[in-house]
Amino acid sequence: MACATGNIRYFKSLQNQLLQARTVEKMARLLGIEHRTLDYLAERPQYNEFDVPKKNGGFRHIEDPDNELKNVLRLFNDYLQAVYYFRKSDAAYGFVRVPDNDTAPRNILSNAEKHRNRPWMLNVDFLDFFHQIKQIEIYELFVCPPFNFGEELAVLLSKLTTYKGRLPMGSPTSPVLSNFATLLLDQDLLGFATKKDLVYSRFADDLTFSANSPLSVEHLTGIRQICAFYGLKLNENKINFFLPHQTKIVTGLIVTNRVDIPHTYLEDLRKEIDKLRTVLEINYRTGRQASEWVQRFHQQIEGAIEFIRQIETSKSPDYQQIRQYYAESQQMAENYQPTSWLDFGYHKFI
Repeated sequence: MACATGNIRYFKSLQNQLLQARTVEKMARLLGIEHRTLDYLAERPQYNEFDVPKKNGGFRHIEDPDNELKNVLRLFNDYLQAVYYFRKSDAAYGFVRVPDNDTAPRNILSNAEKHRNRPWMLNVDFLDFFHQIKQIEIYELFVCPPFNFGEELAVLLSKLTTYKGRLPMGSPTSPVLSNFATLLLDQDLLGFATKKDLVYSRFADDLTFSANSPLSVEHLTGIRQICAFYGLKLNENKINFFLPHQTKIVTGLIVTNRVDIPHTYLEDLRKEIDKLRTVLEINYRTGRQASEWVQRFHQQIEGAIEFIRQIETSKSPDYQQIRQYYAESQQMAENYQPTSWLDFGYHKFI
């Protein structure tokens, strides 16, 4: 069974297992299901579609695979991530899994750190990134190196990992497959950046270019042309030039000569902690057990607090204050434990 972490030797093992599963039967065995079940999931993928509000307005359309398909895709993702690790682009920092002992992890922090001390910056996003990557591209990915799968298996895997003819927003395998699909794009954008004396990095659909000299419309035109060559359109509403005096944001982090958490992130997190406290108070007052939703809410908040620690270290005032605020909030909620009628002493009058 594949898993999310491991050392470099384990990653090589996962890679080899996937590349050696060269028939549908072997692939089904690797993914722990029957051949006919794998065929069925590929031919009739079941997704739950819904919209979630974006922080800055509008909605994001989510396509969430049902549990059986999701479990298979999660396992397949572990193997794909291992293969991608040994071929990863120098520019890719989003959704790149690395071994436990890797000295240069790829994540939101290391992505932002690449652009420290750069007074000029340009951020661009792709428009509906996953949906621009079509099933035929995923098929071609699987028939080419390093996979070199035969047509039958490549067709099946391309159907298994796509929905409505493109990568779905919500599938476990969409991020890593998008990284595979943009390997050549990253290579060309890195070449462009080198010629123009720019620093380039990509976190999923978020592309950042920074420099020690002004960035211009000519730079944007060159970037747009390279992306168009690979069939990718930019989101024209999310093109941002930053001048030396402006606050620079890279994947939600403030970048100067260091990387910091925005104050709005801390404010929003405090509001979420307050919401959790209110829910817990209601549960304690009514004697209800915490639901699975409340437990996930706990995990999300603790994850957000841990994110602050990773960005600013455990000694930062931001981390210490929000951690204390969270602990005090939990304690205050617990003060609303349900009261027993015996606590009022009514039994004395019976």
